[in-house]
Amino acid sequence: MSDQQPRSGKYVCASCLEDEALRTFAHEHGDTRQCDYCGKTPTTLSVVPLEDVTEFMGKAIAEEWCDPAETSPVDGGEYLVKSIDNEELFFRIGLEVSSDELMEDLLAAFADHDWCEVNWQILSPSRRWGSAWERFEHVIKHERRYIFWYSDEDDESEASPDHLPPSQMLDEIQAVINMAKMVKELHVGTAICRVRVHEGSKTLTYADDFTPPPVNCATQPNRMSPAGVPMFYGAADFHTAFEEVVDPTDKGTGKLVSGCQFATLTRLNVLDLTTIPAMPSYFAPEGPFNRHVIREVHEGSLAADQERWTGAH
Repeated sequence: MSDQQPRSGKYVCASCLEDEALRTFAHEHGDTRQCDYCGKTPTTLSVVPLEDVTEFMGKAIAEEWCDPAETSPVDGGEYLVKSIDNEELFFRIGLEVSSDELMEDLLAAFADHDWCEVNWQILSPSRRWGSAWERFEHVIKHERRYIFWYSDEDDESEASPDHLPPSQMLDEIQAVINMAKMVKELHVGTAICRVRVHEGSKTLTYADDFTPPPVNCATQPNRMSPAGVPMFYGAADFHTAFEEVVDPTDKGTGKLVSGCQFATLTRLNVLDLTTIPAMPSYFAPEGPFNRHVIREVHEGSLAADQERWTGAH
């Protein structure tokens, strides 16, 4: 990189930028020189002109945000599309840096105009997903629990990019799960633990004592199974199984807790909700769609269901 001073006259190091993607950019395009913000001279090639950083940021921001003058209709001299200033833009992006001085300089680089969404006519991927999930959740709870591969909504507004009826939601969920790599394989011989609370006078000896109840005894709905549908609930260790099953009010009642360890006989694919990918940088090369998908898993309607499914353990 040239030693020519940028128009701002300032250079910034990777450490001051903090954002993962911006740090990567600095390491890939930097020199060894003094940082104008922390005053240090890194031993690695990681100091870049601030203007190079803002140019890189601008390309990512332009995928979703623009000057309202470029896309918004006008009525009486006023834009009809909601716009935000540069501070609100950085807040939504989630940008953090090491110093107020650096943040002020970055804000100044994006202060020429207000900002609005490029595709303001349609929902963002995460808002589209959240709205569709709420509708899907309502349908399977209150309208049709098992047969929903077609509904009257399938024929409504098919041309709209926001269209996502309940009948298509499982395919969308599968795509998100696969993209986030949340399906894990349990190898043959993987231990799965179950426990039961029972009267102290009873001894549980056989594996059958720990299997799911027969159909005629599965009268209560559980976390993932409706009444009348037995399911096998297991844990990776006895401590977790104990915490899931034992009610603190059973203490002192003379009841016992017994456990049994099963082993898988075939490879199993499981949905692992404990390994959701971290939110990527706004400037990551994967682009906005990947970021919106992971955001919906972290923050949207799925997050509440994830907490309910996985519990506190």
